Amino acid sequence: MMAIGAYVNIIKSLTEREFCKHHPHPVMLHEATDPLQPTEDTEGETIDRLFISRGPDGEPVLTRTYGPTGPGQLYTVYVLKPARSSTLSIGCSARCEIQINDQSLSKIHALFEAREGRFFLCDNGSTSGTRINDELLRTREWSEVASGDRISLGTVELTFLPAENFYRLVRRLFID
Repeated sequence: MMAIGAYVNIIKSLTEREFCKHHPHPVMLHEATDPLQPTEDTEGETIDRLFISRGPDGEPVLTRTYGPTGPGQLYTVYVLKPARSSTLSIGCSARCEIQINDQSLSKIHALFEAREGRFFLCDNGSTSGTRINDELLRTREWSEVASGDRISLGTVELTFLPAENFYRLVRRLFID
């Protein structure tokens, strides 16, 4: 995983085509106004959270934080890049490829898979459920996700973005 600040610097120097060639994987973006509610004993630490504000020159100022934040936005970028197979796990356990330390998530909450340029999500029998655009997924049934879909894992709200749409969003928010 890379911090959003690193993406801002990369995107400043690359065209959309170049970015997507080097960073082809989709992301889930967590834009939080309320911090995550950490779980106890997740076998590891929470993935980076970044506080984003504007500096005196108008440039984004990014600070890594694990505690309460002040005014501004808090973003977490989860890169959906399977390491061991085409499927990756999402949950609060350190065994998951995408670890989100929030008390509403099960240890292995959901599974994500890329198939021939299309993307799918399934609930892994979680206690608090998985939703795509407010539609509750059935346990262990794959559902396709599309750019801009809101994914809810328990009470954690995320936005699914393919690489090109993530590039455009970061450019619009922090560069242009």
